Amino acid sequence: MGKTTLAEVIYKEIQNSFQGGSFIENIKDVSKNNDSTNLRKLQEMILNDILKDKIRVQSVTHGQQLLGTVLRHMKVIIVLDDVNHLDQITYLAGNREWFGPGTRIMITTTNINLLDPYIINEIYICEELKGDEALRLFCQSAFKQGYPTQGYGKLSDDIVRLTGGLPLALKVYGSLLCAKKENYWIDMLKKLREYPEEEVLGRLEIVYSRLDRDQRKIFIYIACFLKGRNKNLVLDILKTLGLYPECAIPDLINKFLITINHDDSVWVHDLLQQMCWEVLRKESERNDGKHIAIKYRKDFEDIISSEPQVCAVTSHKIHKW
Repeated sequence: MGKTTLAEVIYKEIQNSFQGGSFIENIKDVSKNNDSTNLRKLQEMILNDILKDKIRVQSVTHGQQLLGTVLRHMKVIIVLDDVNHLDQITYLAGNREWFGPGTRIMITTTNINLLDPYIINEIYICEELKGDEALRLFCQSAFKQGYPTQGYGKLSDDIVRLTGGLPLALKVYGSLLCAKKENYWIDMLKKLREYPEEEVLGRLEIVYSRLDRDQRKIFIYIACFLKGRNKNLVLDILKTLGLYPECAIPDLINKFLITINHDDSVWVHDLLQQMCWEVLRKESERNDGKHIAIKYRKDFEDIISSEPQVCAVTSHKIHKW
């Protein structure tokens, strides 16, 4: 089980024991560049979630003051998911005195050094799944049960071993193989074995290659350019590009390639995003650098930030409607 999934399970299990709670997902993506505007919005999200009211935060300093006064006597639970910068902790949960007795703050991060300035009660290291745990997670996606269907035990064991116990890969491959015939499984296993053990991105790229043309294009656009954007905006942009997201997006969700967050933003796992950038890089090399859509994500973000303009990116040219 990955960090975010584990935090979400714990949050749902115990949130009723608190006066209020807030689960802020994918902070790394939401607070792009850690500028004060995005941090202020995150402070608002925490206050709104807990108080069930629309709270306006004027600045990050004002947000700190509100957190320290409004929540001082409340027992709350707050999850800060995927933190990657010290400022995110400082402005969202930087002082224990902001919160009432019994409050619990959970932080998920890939950089444990961010926790050094703070008094931490307990640190839990999420390790790769092994043995029965890995097989069970894979089978939940592949067979909709915790064990392999008769005749698929050896194939399941082999594929689980080649994923390296990575929860994302276990779920993605399980969903891809769900309801497929034995020959399909054997073919997939052969392809997985072509990559060295450490080649996680290459193995994930196999999953991408099994998508249909429309699904591939939509997944690339979302992963590389639209990650973190509101679902409705994403749908509008993709439709403008002549694609059919209403059909493709549910399929991508079922394959664990994208998720829709509680705030209706569209999210893609970092590894899958890396894989998509690698796909574009290879495509660019094959075409002498002429057909990569946009080299840097920021270029695309700057273009579509002027809503309600809708933009399409084709080849290396940018068109606006």
